[in-house]
Amino acid sequence: MPVNLNGAHDGPKNTGDVFQTDLTAGQILHITLTTDNPTGVQLLAYHGEPPTEIVRDFAPPFELTFLAVVTGTYYLYIFTPGEANNVGSYILSLTLTEIP
Repeated sequence: MPVNLNGAHDGPKNTGDVFQTDLTAGQILHITLTTDNPTGVQLLAYHGEPPTEIVRDFAPPFELTFLAVVTGTYYLYIFTPGEANNVGSYILSLTLTEIP
C-alpha cells in the first residue's frame, strides 16, 4: 500500500522539500510525484554521507524506482528552481517492495 505525502512548490524561493526514509538492503522504493503544475519540477533521490544523487526525473510523469543496495537513510528531494516561479501543489507517493 502506498504512502502519500502532500506538499507545495514554493514559487520564486529556489528551495525544495526533503523527505527521508530508512531502507534495508534489498528493498525497492517506487516513487511517483503528481503535481498540478509541473513547470521546472525535479524529483531526486540521494543516499550516503554526504548524500550522493542516485537517480532523478525532470519531466512528467515524475517517477523513480531504485533498489536499496545498502541499508541506510535515503533522501527524496522535490525541487523547483526560483525562475520557474511554480506555486502548485503535489502528492508524493511511496511504495516499498522486497526482492522476491
